[in-house]
Amino acid sequence: MGAPVIPSRTYQESLTDILESIALEEAALATFLNAEGEKIQAVANQSGMSPAQLVQFQESVTHVLQTGIKWQMLLQFKLEEVARLAAQSPPSGSGSSSGSSGGGAGRSSGSPGTGTAGIVGSPFLR
Repeated sequence: MGAPVIPSRTYQESLTDILESIALEEAALATFLNAEGEKIQAVANQSGMSPAQLVQFQESVTHVLQTGIKWQMLLQFKLEEVARLAAQSPPSGSGSSSGSSGGGAGRSSGSPGTGTAGIVGSPFLR
C-alpha cells in the first residue's frame, strides 16, 4: 500500500476543511447524544428495574455525557484555533487565499466559507 495522496490546498482552503470537519463532528455528537436521550426515555418508560439496575444505568449515562462534554470541549478548542489562524496572515509559501489556479481538485474562490470572513463570521462561533 502506498502513501496517501494529500491534495494541494491553499491556506484558506485548509482552514475551511478544518471548519467543515468540526461541523461534521458536531453533527455526529448531536446524533450520539440524541441516541442516548432515546435510551434514557426507553428506560424511563420501563417498570420493574431494581434500584441497583437504575444506579448502574445512571452511571452509564453519566459516563456517556462526560464523554460528550469532553468531545465538545475539544471541538471548541479546534474552532477557536481556526478562528485565530483565520484572523492572521497566511504563512509565507502557503499559497494565496484566492483559490486554486489550475482548476483541478481544489475549490474555486467563489465557494462559500473559503475566505477569512466566512470563517470568522461563522454561526458556529459563540
